[in-house]
Amino acid sequence: MSNLTEEQLQSLKNRLTQRADELREVIHEESARSAGEQFRDLAGSVPDEGDQSVADMLIDVNNAVIGSQLAELRDIQSALERINEGSYGICMDCGQDIAYARLAVASTAKRCTLCQTQRERTYANDSRARL
Repeated sequence: MSNLTEEQLQSLKNRLTQRADELREVIHEESARSAGEQFRDLAGSVPDEGDQSVADMLIDVNNAVIGSQLAELRDIQSALERINEGSYGICMDCGQDIAYARLAVASTAKRCTLCQTQRERTYANDSRARL
């Protein structure tokens, strides 16, 4: 169990829940909007190569934005599960408490500042695709 007070934990849980609700709404709206935008609507009825490239790019950007939002929603759901399990606020690498100040800024944090810094240094040059 972390050193978070019940008040701190409840505040973070409320923030996470609110953000999850916002993301679900935005994802739903974006998905509905993109489903309504047919390729031919973006490119025109007789697309040339330039129109086709722009339409492809717009579709790719929209998909990337939705993917990013889905990843954030998964992180939030994971954090809420950790709250329910009693492991929220405990670093997954070293087992030490994650400071409230860090959680107030990054509510989905899984690692303490020290372990996160080490992880970022270790994987800074990891060039694998993330989609």
